[in-house]
Amino acid sequence: MPTSRSLIPKAQVQPFVDSESRLGILHAGGPAPGGNQVIYAASLRARDHGLPILAFKQGYQHLMTKSAEEVESGWSMLIGREEIRYLRDQVSLLTGSGRANPGQNVRTGADMTDPERTAPLGRVIEVLDELRIGALISVGGDDTMRSANLIQMHLDGLLAKGKAPKYFRGVVHVPKTIDKDTPGIDYTFGYMSAAEVIGDRVKALHDDAKATATETELVYHVAEIMGRSAGWLCAAASVYGQATYAIVPEEFEAWGGVTMARLADDCCDVILTRKRQGKHYGVITIAEGLGDLLPAIDVNKDEFGHTRLDELKIAVHLADAIKRELSERVDIQIKLRSRTFGYEARQVRPNFFDVLLSQRLGVSAVDAILRGYFGHLVSVEGVLSAKFIPFSTLIDPETLKMHSWHMSKEEGLYRLMLSMQQQFDVDVEKKT
Repeated sequence: MPTSRSLIPKAQVQPFVDSESRLGILHAGGPAPGGNQVIYAASLRARDHGLPILAFKQGYQHLMTKSAEEVESGWSMLIGREEIRYLRDQVSLLTGSGRANPGQNVRTGADMTDPERTAPLGRVIEVLDELRIGALISVGGDDTMRSANLIQMHLDGLLAKGKAPKYFRGVVHVPKTIDKDTPGIDYTFGYMSAAEVIGDRVKALHDDAKATATETELVYHVAEIMGRSAGWLCAAASVYGQATYAIVPEEFEAWGGVTMARLADDCCDVILTRKRQGKHYGVITIAEGLGDLLPAIDVNKDEFGHTRLDELKIAVHLADAIKRELSERVDIQIKLRSRTFGYEARQVRPNFFDVLLSQRLGVSAVDAILRGYFGHLVSVEGVLSAKFIPFSTLIDPETLKMHSWHMSKEEGLYRLMLSMQQQFDVDVEKKT
């Protein structure tokens, strides 16, 4: 006899079936490879238990601004066979995504008692309940996780007051970011695929520089790589793509800031060391998160208070600074070209690892709901074993923001990054 696909006791599923509840799922924030696979797997798992699943378009946007009838008719989709085929085979995110944030006005725990600030949270719960959503699967990064936590907190407050919604019971969250800076999970889906794609581009720049450099004219590329405040993506892509020298935020966190002149000075040390070794080419990678540590560059912030790192053009500034510094040290010709990598890696076909991880998280999200793990992050450990982590252990109680996870300078990927730079004959002591 085949093994049953369901390990969830029927008694735990029956209340959802009896109440004619549906499951809801939404994706918010920037896309990542594997987003469709999460929704695909969650939909199959829900169908195993006879539960319909309604996917909302463009994140929270329409749940905050439209009536339940409008959301049902134009801004959501009931996942059926046609949608499942698309989710299984296609890359571009079926539901689209959005950055609308129902918790944007909540800054501290005290704000949760302010009816005006929590009104958008209440509105989302009201619309979900009217749509017979028994539980919501939230897929997204740190801001989306924060929204999920605030919705759960607001719902818990309603329950404590005896104002329980008829259908809606809570939310679970699937972490998503190619930056891999989310605590509670070793690898977020999409990270491996994005690092591989960007690494391929870094390697192409390496080969281009090697092919075109001469003894009288050096050729270097400076590549800025996404990752926000953490260096995970830059480090992995740099190792995979054979970058000559990688610069990540973790290197300078103890300083509380760093200057472009300091970075250029280090890069010139690398370039001149390689020249003495007969190497006239290379690729320098820099994580976009260095922008938060460079006070000299003026830049706008988005509506959520985040620095618009894509506007900083760090690679351009660094290339210019290297040219100036190098001209003061030696009389030599150098071609320096700058690039920015990140957006082109957010909707590539997920690699084998990310397909497995995404599908496991989608299945586990439904299992978490049926087991009553509301207010939990859906994670994995070991060889794709499910793990559910309470929001409260991942959220700062003062700011209600998610903790950020950076590389350790003592072990792991950071040490590998340094070791592989040494493999390519770069012997420059870090000045930290």
